[in-house]
Amino acid sequence: MGTTSERYGVITGPDDAGAIQDLLNTFANGRSGKPDLLAADDVAAHWWSERFGSLGLAQNGVPGGSSRLRALRDALRAALTEGGVVPGVETAAEVSGGDVRTVLDMSLRADGTVAPTPAGTGWDAALAEVLLWAYRSQLQGTWPRLKVCRNPECEVAFYDRSRNSSGVWHDALVCGNVANLRASRARKRERAEVAASESGN
Repeated sequence: MGTTSERYGVITGPDDAGAIQDLLNTFANGRSGKPDLLAADDVAAHWWSERFGSLGLAQNGVPGGSSRLRALRDALRAALTEGGVVPGVETAAEVSGGDVRTVLDMSLRADGTVAPTPAGTGWDAALAEVLLWAYRSQLQGTWPRLKVCRNPECEVAFYDRSRNSSGVWHDALVCGNVANLRASRARKRERAEVAASESGN
């Protein structure tokens, strides 16, 4: 199975950043007609199982879990779009109705490092895993390269591979050209309006 981002024609980023990117790209893009892959519990459970392995969401998940995952997805999307901070557990609880119970275990690895791991089950484990992706992506330095296309009709999440991380469009030839064309037309209209007002004086 391909990654979720591939349905929008973008290459998935590495490791945890790629997992976050794929979660963001479960959204429904009206322009392309792609459905929301987190629209309902069974649909979301199937997507998660296909992409990341089974957590028993379909059998053991508490009803309404997909709405909590959607809320966290949307909070992460807002953080990337608005340049905010990755929401923590408390913020995740706020955006999903205050019912998030994200539990993490700290484990000592054989190499002496300590790492958090999800300790919950079902949807709680899924939410904890998403927050861990964001946390590890920040530690790995890949978080700043996660972007949401600035074209308001697109908003596809992409991993910016430009040298100075200056990308703003998921596809400069598509969304970038559309934006540049709009800006050019707006400038032409403004010049025409100024010329018309000056000639009328």
